[in-house]
Amino acid sequence: MLKGVGPKLEATLNELGIFHFDQVASWGPQEITWVDSRLKFKGRIERDGWIEQAKTLASGGETEFFQARGSRRCGLQQERRVGGRDAEGSGSDLHQYLRSA
Repeated sequence: MLKGVGPKLEATLNELGIFHFDQVASWGPQEITWVDSRLKFKGRIERDGWIEQAKTLASGGETEFFQARGSRRCGLQQERRVGGRDAEGSGSDLHQYLRSA
């Protein structure tokens, strides 16, 4: 669970091809700008510390927010693959954008 990512924002991220913590953990300035431009609340990624949270969660650790929320499911997932396919497949908007940049 990332602080600030609830079911609606999770759906938006999924539409952009973002499903897992390791995807968020690897974002640089270009990816942050691209994703941020598609969110209703600009600056949320950096304000809520998504990158650092995602790095911790992707490596199997727990964040303070994760511990406080317990086992209630909300936000992105640790697993890299969904339904036997790579979640950040070539069809994601973010990866298409990065390839064209």
